[in-house]
Amino acid sequence: AKEGTGTPLDGWKSFDRAVERAIEGDAESLRFGIQKADRSFSGVFFIGLFLGVLVYFSPCAFPVLPSYISYCLSLGVREDELREEGQSRTSFLLRFTISHPNVHTTIVATVNPLHLAENLRTIAQGPLAPQVYAEAKRRLAGAGQRPEKRA
Repeated sequence: AKEGTGTPLDGWKSFDRAVERAIEGDAESLRFGIQKADRSFSGVFFIGLFLGVLVYFSPCAFPVLPSYISYCLSLGVREDELREEGQSRTSFLLRFTISHPNVHTTIVATVNPLHLAENLRTIAQGPLAPQVYAEAKRRLAGAGQRPEKRA
């Protein structure tokens, strides 16, 4: 086998030996990394906090961050004026997203069945009224966030 091909240089013999040792119950020497998992509240909290912050630096989140931050700083203060009676912020933002004429697919993920049901009810309502959509865009533009224009 050659280096860089993905095939071990010894032709999988070391891997086979490791599997045989694990089957025989002699796998402790094969472990690497953290010897003992920290399951304390503070350990879990700080790892969760770190991973939560790390999410904001993923490439998928970059396009959303400026709009989200602007929403929190400006539009969010007065978006109650734009929302319909009883409409959640999440529903308003989802309808705002599907109102954009160049958005053809919106992917919303959730593990909570109640959130899924709310999202489906929201999508069934359709896009925002044109005047509400225009006002929301005007407020975002006032906060310095304008959609990119395509050539």
